Order: sequence, then C-alpha cells, then structure tokens
Amino acid sequence: FNGWCSVTPIEGITMDTEFNIICDNWIDLDDGIIRYEFYTKNDEHLTALGSSTNGLLSIKIPLGSDYVN
Repeated sequence: FNGWCSVTPIEGITMDTEFNIICDNWIDLDDGIIRYEFYTKNDEHLTALGSSTNGLLSIKIPLGSDYVN
C-alpha cells in the first residue's frame, strides 16, 4: 500500500514503443518488497509483462488477444 506507479510515454505503438514503468514508495509490512510484478489487464484477462526487484521495468508491450487489439 501507499505507493505509486507511472508509465512513460503515456501512449505508443504495440511492439514498437519502449515503455518505462516506475513504481516507488510501496510498503509491505510483513516481508518488505521482494519483487515488483507488472501486468496488463484487458477485461478480466491478465498478461504478465515482467518483474524487477527495484520497481523499474522497460518493455515493449506485446500484442494482446485478437478480441482486444
């Protein structure tokens, strides 16, 4: 809880634009933050993008399912 994430740029082209995701100030009272996991969500379908231990991820977003592209 308590954290934030931002994505730049705010729009781009699938599989072409590199997006930078930054997450910071998240708090886990039990074990601390061990790993950040990043997903896209279309309707109820989650697609894993990647993970990092420092809250930073640079990625080209993959194509989604035919029904959501």
